[in-house]
Amino acid sequence: MDNTNSMPTNLSPMPPMQSTSRGSGHKKASASLIILAVAVLALIIWWVSQAPEMEETATPTTTPTPAVQDELLQEADELDLGDIDSEFQQIDQELNTL
Repeated sequence: MDNTNSMPTNLSPMPPMQSTSRGSGHKKASASLIILAVAVLALIIWWVSQAPEMEETATPTTTPTPAVQDELLQEADELDLGDIDSEFQQIDQELNTL
C-alpha cells in the first residue's frame, strides 16, 4: 500500500496551547450576579413589608358637621360671580359667529 495520500502529523511544529484563566473571570461575574440578585430580592421583600404600613397611615375622610356646612354655604352665597347668564350669552354669540 502506498501512503502518499495520508498527511504527515507534524508538518509545522506548533507550540502547545496554553490554558487561559477564564475561570476566575467567570467566578467573579457569577458572584456579582448572585450579590445583585440577593440585593434585588431584599429590596422587594422590604417594599412588600412596607406596603401594609402605608395603608394604615392614610387618614380617613370625614364629612363636615352641619355648622361647618352652613358656614360653607353662607360663604358660597356671598361670592360675587357677576352676571353669569350674560357672560354665557356673549360666549354663545361669539361661537355662533365662527
